[in-house]
Amino acid sequence: MDHFALVLPEEPTAVRLLNTRWWDRGRLRDGLAEPEHLRRWVAAVRPEVPVQDGDLAAFRSLRDALHALVGHALGEDVAAEEPLAVVNAVVANAPSRPEYVLTPAGVARRTGRDATPVERLLADVAEELLELLLAGRLARCQAHGCGHLYTQKPRHRQWCSAKCGNRVRVARHYQRHREDA
Repeated sequence: MDHFALVLPEEPTAVRLLNTRWWDRGRLRDGLAEPEHLRRWVAAVRPEVPVQDGDLAAFRSLRDALHALVGHALGEDVAAEEPLAVVNAVVANAPSRPEYVLTPAGVARRTGRDATPVERLLADVAEELLELLLAGRLARCQAHGCGHLYTQKPRHRQWCSAKCGNRVRVARHYQRHREDA
């Protein structure tokens, strides 16, 4: 399976969209370079949503705007006014309303949207990421060469995955032994 479909599958959909752009050996990679990549990503996160080749630009535009907002929230020197306008336009294009549905446990509230499935997915992703930003729950992996985004649970976590944490600890171990020698 593709890198971008499997990266941190336990993360919210919004974080997974952001991680379709990653650094690899000093080069920025794009997991949404082609329409087929988008189809595979959507199939991994929301398989019931049909996507067309023309939807790629909307997903990439939203992803880039969300990256800028995350960078701004994490204290990076990034202009955020235009990206925020892009996100607001995506959310406005799929207005939400409360809906109540029957569940085995009784009645539950969910958000309904008057929009196409693609517009709903884009708006859901935008709102999900903004909620994570408002809660201060997003972080960038501190492992050298990674940079993936992840939700901090628990808050003291510094790495996106056990793999990155292990890489950092092994590097520290080797560094200490080199200094002792």
